[in-house]
Amino acid sequence: MNHLGLRIIKAFDLTQELFEHLEEASLGLDLKGLPSNPISAQAWCIVGG
Repeated sequence: MNHLGLRIIKAFDLTQELFEHLEEASLGLDLKGLPSNPISAQAWCIVGG
């Protein structure tokens, strides 16, 4: 597999690890001090929603 493919797989693995450690209630939270969507909306973007 090429370098880009390996980096993409690593990014998905790290994202999965992050969401395995978040409680469901945390998904509705905003990231403190950042003008962004709630964590759940960001997750939806990651999976292609």
